[in-house]
Amino acid sequence: MQNSFPIIVIDDDPFFSEVVRQVLLHQGYEVIVSNDAAEALDIIQTTQSRMILCDWMMPDLSGLEVIQLLRSCDKQYRYFILMTAKNSSDEVVAGLSAGADDYVTKPINKIELLARIQCGMRIISQQQEIEEQNVTLKSLAEKDELTGAYNRRYFNQALSKEIRRARRYQQPLSLILADIDHFKNINDQWGHQAGDDILTEYCSIQQGELRFDVDWVARYGGEEFVIVLPNTSHLKALQVAEKLRQKVELNSFVTTNVVLNVTSSYGIATLDETSSCDLSDEFSSLLKRADERLYQSKARGRNQCTGVIHALKAMSA
Repeated sequence: MQNSFPIIVIDDDPFFSEVVRQVLLHQGYEVIVSNDAAEALDIIQTTQSRMILCDWMMPDLSGLEVIQLLRSCDKQYRYFILMTAKNSSDEVVAGLSAGADDYVTKPINKIELLARIQCGMRIISQQQEIEEQNVTLKSLAEKDELTGAYNRRYFNQALSKEIRRARRYQQPLSLILADIDHFKNINDQWGHQAGDDILTEYCSIQQGELRFDVDWVARYGGEEFVIVLPNTSHLKALQVAEKLRQKVELNSFVTTNVVLNVTSSYGIATLDETSSCDLSDEFSSLLKRADERLYQSKARGRNQCTGVIHALKAMSA
């Protein structure tokens, strides 16, 4: 096998497409053949294939129409080789202008076909490397390097979007501001490496208790983190914060030189559904209320959650 995805061959002539299939199979390629252009579109959309060999002249959809349709709606880069008896300069230009990457003329020369496929595979490989690098760069731009949580820049942009979405769909949006208690003492007594280890594990605990691909965590600064809970009521957010608080309190944090028990404090705020403030005011108000309630948790002795009502821990006392 020379690649991790199949090559798709689209041609309405079963005999011709079978000949091409056998040539490719002999070279170790996985091949999917379709003799119907509409069926081929479905196959392309549901496979990871990036190499398409497509006949130009077909009864329902031409090869050019297939390429144009996919180029207009397919986000993934795919390499298209047109197979055609057309070979005039104008026809070649028309095919390439429609979105084809290359072409081979019929009757197919086996050696030429394989060479053009190999050329396409090199380009696909380079494209995949670029895509992977872009993912890495995007992560570096959005994520905190130490903890893997989103960074402050991402938080500022994404929270504004969450507020707009909550308003549009009339859903609650809650925010938890979390802080590790006495973190400066940990750094002073055990060193910054121990502090970094605790920050990393602390963040991992928060992320592990949240809804995948819905809730998200950002490092707000130092030992402070912001947990954003879309479509979550204030009472539910309090329950989430209390669950996180308990998880942290019961956890033993293993660092490079010591095992420590730490606690954390939480302030909870929920988007005011009756507010008529503009976006920037709502952003500031939500964060300000969470910060004030975090301060109240600290003032009452830390290791507490504070929302509109008293901390859950105080309520059960």
